[in-house]
Parts: sequence; structure tokens; C-alpha cells
Amino acid sequence: MKYFILAVCTLLGALILSTLVGGTGNLWSFRGDIAGRPLWSLIFFDVRLPRVLVAALVGGALGAAGAALQGLFRNPLADPSVLGISSSAALFAQVTIFTGWAVLWPLALPLAATLGAIVATFVLLRLVRGAQSGTLELLILGGVALGQVAVALSALMMSLALRDFTTAQRLLSWMLGSLDGRTWMHVFWGAGPLALGVSWLIYRARDLDGLTMGDATAHSLGVDVIKIRREVVVASAVLSGVAVAMGGIISFIGLIVPHITRRFLGASHGKLILGSTIMGALVVVLADLVARLAIAPGEIRIGVITGALGAPWFALLLRNHFVEKQV
Repeated sequence: MKYFILAVCTLLGALILSTLVGGTGNLWSFRGDIAGRPLWSLIFFDVRLPRVLVAALVGGALGAAGAALQGLFRNPLADPSVLGISSSAALFAQVTIFTGWAVLWPLALPLAATLGAIVATFVLLRLVRGAQSGTLELLILGGVALGQVAVALSALMMSLALRDFTTAQRLLSWMLGSLDGRTWMHVFWGAGPLALGVSWLIYRARDLDGLTMGDATAHSLGVDVIKIRREVVVASAVLSGVAVAMGGIISFIGLIVPHITRRFLGASHGKLILGSTIMGALVVVLADLVARLAIAPGEIRIGVITGALGAPWFALLLRNHFVEKQV
């Protein structure tokens, strides 16, 4: 309970700080009115607050999805970005942008991103099914291959869209990860799926605990392994898809956050998923703040920040795994 209270208070502090401070100046430095409305109010309510809330939603979704995927695949390296799930979701979202469906039907983009995440997760489940040894290696290599295919197809679409600068820029934003220009619309259609996905994963936490001990043990505990896998796949894919739809590919959050949370709360998925949701929100809010302040008044893509932090962590985890395996 102390961890949750501390994490929530820290998250609230980060949210407040991120809305008060920005690359274009501190909130109290904005003077004057626009159409009779104070400029500071416009910046706070229409620009910074929705962006910060979207950052929290994206981080919470990726943190919960990472914790669930690590339990589903029974390994500590599962993560939407590492396994190619985020890249696949981004590819499907980019198709709606490239074809113009995202303009004609606003829900096409988040639905396509979710569908891409579901397809990628089922492909990975199919890949490791029946593997008696080397499951982790097979999973990682399969995820890398899947991600590379998605990135290659995304690059192809960008090449074809170079004549239309606006479309090419939007496609690039999804590849690098960006929270620029997020509005209250993104907050509203992102909050519902996040709450539903996290709630369902917490509801199935005991089944996930059983699944991590192996299929035979899970069966003996009364877990319907096939059913729980499908449900966890769908819930994790919805969270990953929504995160990608709101912010593009923001890598390694689902990898780092569950490991940090597990040190404080243990491996029980009930606490782990909720804690990872809060911690994920905190990490992305702080990463977005760094992205806005690092080269102010310019901005670094948030995916660059999380990638630079997460890649060494991933390499260290991978090395530790193989060292332990050899011992």
C-alpha cells in the first residue's frame, strides 16, 4: 500500500510539473489574452494538460501490457516493442493514414492499431507453441523478425508518401513516437480502453499467476489455459494498440516498468499490473517532459528518449539471462 500511495503522489507531482513547465516557457510567463481568454489558460487547458494526460494513458497502457505479456510468455523480456507488436500496430495505423481512412473515419486508426497488435501477438503465440526448449530465443528472434517486416513496410509507405509532406510527416511521427498536438479527443477515446483492459487483466490476475508456473500446473489449478491466453492476448493487444494509436512507437516502457515494479511489489499479477500501470504513466510523463525541455524550444521525439534508455536495459537483461543459463 505504501508503494501505491508513493507512486500515485509522485505521478500527480509529475503531472503538475509537466503542465507548468514546457519548452516554450513556464506557464506563469504567458501574458495577454486571445479572444478574451487569458493566454495561460489556453496553454494550460488546450495544449499542455491533454498532452500530459495522453502521456500518462500511453505509459499506463504500455506498462500493464508489458506485465501481462511477460506473464503470458513466461519470460522477462516480453514487451510490445521488443516483440514487434508495437511496430505491427503502428503499421496498421499508418495504413489508415496513407489511404485516407483516418480522415474519413476517426475510429479507423485506433481500431487498425489494435487489430495489428492482436495479429502480431497471435503470430508470436503460434510461433512458440510446442517449443520444448529455446522458447525465449525463438520468441525474441521471431519478434525481431516481425518488427523488421513491419518497419520495412512502414518505410515503404513513407517512400510512397514523400510527395505529400503532411502525410509523410504523420507516418514518421508514428514510427518515432510523438505526443505533439494531442487533444482532449485523444484523452477521451484512450481512457476507456485503458480502464477496461487494465481492469480485465487484474480480474484475471490469479489465472495469469497460474499460467506463469506452466500449462500443466495451471490446468491442475483449474485454469482454462486456452481461454486465458486468448483473453490476455486481446487485452494486451488492446492496450498496446491504443498506446500506439495515441503516441506511436514508444519503445521499452513495457519492458522496464514491470521489472522496476516487481522489485517493490513481487510477482503477483494483481499488484504487478496495477503498479506497472501507475509506474508506466509516471515514466512516460517524465520522458515527455525531458523530450520537450532537452533542446527547447525544439522537441525530441519521445520514442528516441525511451529507446535510448531502454536499449541498454534490454541488453543487460539479455546478457544476465544467458549468463544464468550457462551457469
